[in-house]
Amino acid sequence: MVVGIVRMDMMLKITKLKKLTSRKYRTMKLAFDEIRPYREQKEINDAIQRILDDETFYGFAEQMFAGDTLQKMRSKLKEIKTVKEFQHEIIAKLVKKLIDETSQGFTITGLEDLDKNKSYLFISNHRDIIMDPALLCYGLMLNGMDTVEIAIGSNLLLRPWITDLVKLNKSFVVKRGDVGVREQLKNAKELSAYILDAISNRNENVWIAQREGRTKDGLDQTQRSLLKMLNLNPLNTILN
Repeated sequence: MVVGIVRMDMMLKITKLKKLTSRKYRTMKLAFDEIRPYREQKEINDAIQRILDDETFYGFAEQMFAGDTLQKMRSKLKEIKTVKEFQHEIIAKLVKKLIDETSQGFTITGLEDLDKNKSYLFISNHRDIIMDPALLCYGLMLNGMDTVEIAIGSNLLLRPWITDLVKLNKSFVVKRGDVGVREQLKNAKELSAYILDAISNRNENVWIAQREGRTKDGLDQTQRSLLKMLNLNPLNTILN
């Protein structure tokens, strides 16, 4: 059921999910450890340390922390203890800096139609798989709402520090690659179950692009495979 439209130079279709209480789903109990974002204190600390120990990270860091010395950057990251701190103290400030320096401003409308105590699935087109959800999260923060968990393709995780960085930023992995039909179905079922669990059981907002990659012909249509994936969950509640 579509409950609202948010405009942010893109259209976001917001779908409200029913609360899941089925015993059938509870007995599935998938861990999702391979694809889920970081949540535990130790894995957050370990991820930050791995990032700081990775020499290939620093070329990116020079842009990410422009104006800061290397030592200040290390200290800033070492102070982070939670995902929320990482998003508010690192990501939000970087997004604000980008908006201030490269645009005439940023507005987001439609959030007033959403219930802050409920979770939503955001489906949108995208021009930049990093910046589009980052701008959405920034808009949610400004309006006192929880940020989204972000779907990102495994094909984009080219280095270990990239995986660590996006998982610190509440991203979960969409498995991609040249695999057989059975493996594709298995991965799609896992992804569908994860999204359902995030929204219905953990009360997390979720963002996913409406298609893999950007349109090549200007026709920004939702991929049928995405809708089929969402409907693979046990109780078929995501799109109802």
